[in-house]
Amino acid sequence: MRRIRIIEKKREPTFTERLEEKAKRIVSSSQKMASTNSVEAIMRSEIALTLSQINSVRNLHEKLRRNLLRLECYIDTEIMRRTPRLPALIEHRIAERDMLRARLLTIEAERRRLAVVEEKELRELHGRLCSSLQKHSHIRFQNPSFSSGSMTLTPTKKGTHC
Repeated sequence: MRRIRIIEKKREPTFTERLEEKAKRIVSSSQKMASTNSVEAIMRSEIALTLSQINSVRNLHEKLRRNLLRLECYIDTEIMRRTPRLPALIEHRIAERDMLRARLLTIEAERRRLAVVEEKELRELHGRLCSSLQKHSHIRFQNPSFSSGSMTLTPTKKGTHC
């Protein structure tokens, strides 16, 4: 008997995933270093706040998606229950089913709208995170006495990259 082995190619992390990982490393290294009022400590707290906001946005939208799914399942169940059994009730039941299907379309539109809102909010927060990471790198580059760990600076002609 031959065994079939499925080899899945590992997915490369996206830019935003790498950005968040870099930010998490900086925040975790800041917990080890207890600098109080330095500029670098302020930047680390800003990075931590942005990461927290990203997680909050994701959690909120996950709850909203679950509630929409729950409502959609409820409506699907109601549609199945409205299947006409007697010929005399067919018109009444069909109208109810059509109304429920219209509600399903409304839920789908709401799901798409929420996906766009989530993407917009996350894009804004990731932009803020990237900016904070650049500032943090710049501070570390300007003052090498700060050694917070794993943040690397990639200089270019125009400036730095996250």
